[in-house]
Amino acid sequence: MEVRIVSKKPKTKAPIIIEGFPGVGLVGSIASKYLTQKLDAKQIGHIESPHLPPLSFIQDGDVYNPIRIYDVPSKGWVIISSEFPVPATLIHDVGEAIVKWAKEINASRIVCLEGINSPNIAEEPRVFGIDANIKTKLPSGLEPVKTGYILGVSAAIMLACKYKKIKALCLMAESHSNYPDGLAAVALIKKLGSLFKVNVDVKPLVAEAEEFEKKIKDLIGKAKEVKHESDESRNMYG
Repeated sequence: MEVRIVSKKPKTKAPIIIEGFPGVGLVGSIASKYLTQKLDAKQIGHIESPHLPPLSFIQDGDVYNPIRIYDVPSKGWVIISSEFPVPATLIHDVGEAIVKWAKEINASRIVCLEGINSPNIAEEPRVFGIDANIKTKLPSGLEPVKTGYILGVSAAIMLACKYKKIKALCLMAESHSNYPDGLAAVALIKKLGSLFKVNVDVKPLVAEAEEFEKKIKDLIGKAKEVKHESDESRNMYG
């Protein structure tokens, strides 16, 4: 299928490409979008295909492409961010297009941001990692993923990088799968910052995530109360 990357050349030589697409807990999307806002990133391009859904992202009264590319010269990063799930029939081609473009701009590596479903999450979610090259030692402080799976565009990128001998790392934060997990996104951003010596203020995202999670838990609690009352009512009247 036809997938095109329409972009100016990044100002940074041999940049690190960081990508965030919707996945478990939407953590990749949340983290990548937050990074573009906090690091004064400049949009330099987008990914397009006639097979992508006819959707656009609206912010501050302007219309944006569903998959956007940003340059962050001060950090040596290029960020690819999207809030929209890529159709299954297009995932492989989007991943291949990103890897091909990474070679064209001489990217030093690709970092995929993902969530990993976990029923029991500590106060601060753990972040795991897997390298596209099994022989590459993971950075210090990063727990390896022994078993599990990667979904979507990140999976396509990691596999393409494995066979094309391109440096790639997938960071995976413990996440809730049934609602957007901002705290997992915070954990990813903090780990990313520590790995590449980039300081990102996550306090606004932490406050927003904690408030959102509190509302979600309240709603779940109320839903359980309603269900309990409904069950009792059924038992009472047969």
